[in-house]
Amino acid sequence: MRQWSRITKHFGIASLPHCLIAPLFVAPFLVAPLLITTLSAQQTTFRSSVDLIAVDAIVIDRSGQPILSLGSDRFDVSINGSRRRVLSAEYVGGTGSGGVRAARPGSASAIATNVWPGGGDGLAIVLAVDSASFQADEWQRAIGAARMFLARLNGNDRVGLYAYPFGPILSVTADRGRVLNALRSTAGGSPTIRTAFHLTTAEIVDISAENARSTSPITAVRRTRTGALDVGDDAPTVQRVQDRECPTDANCSARILMDADNAAANLEARLAQGVAGLQSMLRAIALTPGRKIVVLLSGGMPVSDLPGGRPQADDLARSLGDQLAQASAAIYTLQLDATSSSAISAAQPRMSLGASDRVRQVLINGRWLEELSVASGGALLRVETDDGESALERVLRENAGYYLLGVEPGASDRDGRLRELKVKVRERGATVRHRRWVIVPTR
Repeated sequence: MRQWSRITKHFGIASLPHCLIAPLFVAPFLVAPLLITTLSAQQTTFRSSVDLIAVDAIVIDRSGQPILSLGSDRFDVSINGSRRRVLSAEYVGGTGSGGVRAARPGSASAIATNVWPGGGDGLAIVLAVDSASFQADEWQRAIGAARMFLARLNGNDRVGLYAYPFGPILSVTADRGRVLNALRSTAGGSPTIRTAFHLTTAEIVDISAENARSTSPITAVRRTRTGALDVGDDAPTVQRVQDRECPTDANCSARILMDADNAAANLEARLAQGVAGLQSMLRAIALTPGRKIVVLLSGGMPVSDLPGGRPQADDLARSLGDQLAQASAAIYTLQLDATSSSAISAAQPRMSLGASDRVRQVLINGRWLEELSVASGGALLRVETDDGESALERVLRENAGYYLLGVEPGASDRDGRLRELKVKVRERGATVRHRRWVIVPTR
């Protein structure tokens, strides 16, 4: 890099400005041969350069250890399904929480800058807390995990705090004491949504899906010859809840439907609040330059896993795609989800969840969060029994270093619109984590 600085100073090459959305850099091995000096007395200099998209990607093996020394020829990158040339690949490191890390060239003939703009030493970490997603008994567990994570960080790492929807918010700083003090002022514990018929989140999803499939425009029940209401074969979940809660009341099925509808509306309101909090957080951290890691602590954001079921979530590209493309942040979500409880509970539950129901309950709570995490270049890590120590250790291990790829965009990419990015690596048993969305600005 020092040698390249001397070259650019000698020839008077102006460096390209960094772009917030898709940082650009000059590849020296492409620029130098294009500097043509005439043989006239004045020696007029012609300047040329190639601008590339800087794409960061983590490559890990089956055990979660980073894979090093991959060249640019080992990566395949596509934008909106069209393959793009990878002109350089650099393994970026430093002194961070994952141990001593050093930059390793990924190609002897194509080396881009090994410092992300504004990155600095260590990791830039944002500790995000979805305060409203935790019930009271899980809140202290979440705060304990946050404190343990802060204690494990390297002294060079910088940390910020973003608790939503009510704060506090603290910009990325090296002052760990400020972060701990701010963390103490967070308040969590969402009010429990109680239903008259002790419905679980999975039952709400199933009942709403059955109701959507029903031929009746209002309910999923039909009137029998005796004048009572019968749920019929098209609403087995309503029938199951009726058998459990009110077996002698033939007319309670309609009330079960109303109960499920009200609970679904409350869950959708919470989902909208959580998405708004994430949007605000992504916009805020986009102002901090460089690659960032977000460790999101959440009790879950329930989303239907069935067509027509509720609560429903908007398409991720429509709701958060632009913010994910601009934030340059890999989100690792720690889902602290107690499988014995859910967002829907009652003072005296009348049943206990079976093993399969528990698994589905956890999957429903983390379905949308997993899509979000993967789209950002991170992962969803479920924490069900311990305090999250192994999950947090995995976050630090995976982020011990990353590849900075220099990708040549196509002319059609330069429209400032959201585009889908895919990165693959030709390495057996390897997993690649990268952001799913990119915006390439116009020239």
